Amino acid sequence: MMDIKKMLDRAEQFKESVDELFGHIEVKDSGEHRVAMMLMLTIAEQYAVALQLFQWGSSSHAPIVLRSMLEALVSLNLLVRDPKHADQMRFKDASENVRLCDDYINDLDMQQDKEMVGLLTKLKAEAEKDFKELQAKGFKKKHIADEFELAGIKDNYLAYRVYCGATHNQLTALMARHAGDPLRYHEEPPESSREAILSCMVTMLARAVHTLPAYTTAKEVEVAELVDGVDEDWKVLQVR
Repeated sequence: MMDIKKMLDRAEQFKESVDELFGHIEVKDSGEHRVAMMLMLTIAEQYAVALQLFQWGSSSHAPIVLRSMLEALVSLNLLVRDPKHADQMRFKDASENVRLCDDYINDLDMQQDKEMVGLLTKLKAEAEKDFKELQAKGFKKKHIADEFELAGIKDNYLAYRVYCGATHNQLTALMARHAGDPLRYHEEPPESSREAILSCMVTMLARAVHTLPAYTTAKEVEVAELVDGVDEDWKVLQVR
């Protein structure tokens, strides 16, 4: 029988080990390397948030955080494989900023604030400039499923879709969290579900940690030792 408490303890230890590793490595000197490290830090912080949800008896909401972790891992893997992905991220950013500024500018309430409309118009022009420059270089919108495949984690795409359902409060997710008579509130899902969530969290953080030598001074051997250690312990915990 699985021991969720032991799994949580090991997951916490893994986070502490990762934090310790962060304390003695440095980021290599390039813009792409810094972006990669920011993605790594985001994944580690979100892992910590998900752990807290377990501590608060609200692990049914952890998939909302896992969705964002997976998106960050996709971007991280793509960036490590090809530094030009930083420009793909800029392209996506610029595209979304143009639409966002445009929607705000056309909002009737916002139009009463001439100063803000002026600022938004300026921001939109800057975003449009970046968008057109990158579009001219061949950058275009990519489907998230294709990015999962390019990032080498296509096997996580179906889980990602499930996590999207939890994020958007689809009826299936609501029923899983609260259905019952009376309706359930702050009740944990079955152990098998919690184990699956924890396993996905640990796997994602481990995959992210594996990329550290590509953009920091972390050594391959210390990263392998850290990841292999948690992987071996996790296999033992899963069969008990």
